Amino acid sequence: MEYYKACVLIDVLLMGFSAHFTHSLIIRDAIALNFRREIFRFL
Repeated sequence: MEYYKACVLIDVLLMGFSAHFTHSLIIRDAIALNFRREIFRFL
């Protein structure tokens, strides 16, 4: 379930990285923030 959410989040980030709404949503979600950190580390 978490893995699926991470995949969706990555997709959304890639599709609308400039979107402020998406950014706000990610910042609001603690799990999303954690996943973002993991992705950043992977890159």
